[in-house]
Amino acid sequence: MKPIEQAAKDQWMTPGAAARELGISVRWLGRLIEQGKIEAEKTVLGRLIDPKSVAKLKEERAAQ
Repeated sequence: MKPIEQAAKDQWMTPGAAARELGISVRWLGRLIEQGKIEAEKTVLGRLIDPKSVAKLKEERAAQ
């Protein structure tokens, strides 16, 4: 688990923001994280989501 300072809050998304960006529920986002389709870091405040992996998945979904 990383300290919040190392996760650079301005470079990561909250699960809620990532789910809204993808148009899915936070619960479904958790499944995508477990499947390795979305990168996330555990911090002392909870999970933070890598916005690059969100953008990549969004592009993949748009191409389908």
